[in-house]
Amino acid sequence: MEMLTDISKWISENESVLSGAAAIIVLLGVVASLLGFLYRRISETPKSKASSTQDVDGQRFEKITLKDLSAPAPYPIQFAKSDGLNIAYAVFGSGAHDILMAPGIISHLNIQSNMPSIRDTATAIAAFSRIICFDKRGQGLSDPSVRVPNLEERVHDIK
Repeated sequence: MEMLTDISKWISENESVLSGAAAIIVLLGVVASLLGFLYRRISETPKSKASSTQDVDGQRFEKITLKDLSAPAPYPIQFAKSDGLNIAYAVFGSGAHDILMAPGIISHLNIQSNMPSIRDTATAIAAFSRIICFDKRGQGLSDPSVRVPNLEERVHDIK
């Protein structure tokens, strides 16, 4: 117990030195972070020479930037009225069958059309059918909604 009292007394007597040391350590961390950031920016491969794919665990993945992901959809976006709201939708592909792609939790036609896994799947399906996809009310390119729509409203929007 006496040792704890001695340590506490020493800390109290040297508080300003300890605070100064802590401040210096924080400043060194900030400087090191900035230098690391600058080093990474300088040593990056220019985009024109950068690979467009990346290997991860033996699988190849397409590299995609936020700019690529948020680019406009390659097909025309149209709007239908539902309860006074504009619901964004797109129709693409050709074939004897119509396939309606109803979104899950989140929808955004521009992002979906540029996301490699969704884009490639939709392209394959569009080879033999016509695809109709849409943004749910309150999401993506559809008009905003003040509340989450219930199931009946979602079905109404699909119709």
